[in-house]
Amino acid sequence: VLLGGRASVRNAAETFGLDYANLLEALGELEDAWRDYLEVLSGLVKGEVAVIIDDTVDHKEYSRGGT
Repeated sequence: VLLGGRASVRNAAETFGLDYANLLEALGELEDAWRDYLEVLSGLVKGEVAVIIDDTVDHKEYSRGGT
């Protein structure tokens, strides 16, 4: 929701009672930190990477094999 643009950020700010300008600034800082992290990570990782997502560890009954 927060990545949908300024209108989504404004809606999130209103929904959660946050200051819009502060939220925009915080999201900008988060974006900068994420970019820096990816730059460092790309320097450390050599070769191909496989991403495996395992969603079986969950609090929901069906994910634990229950019925």
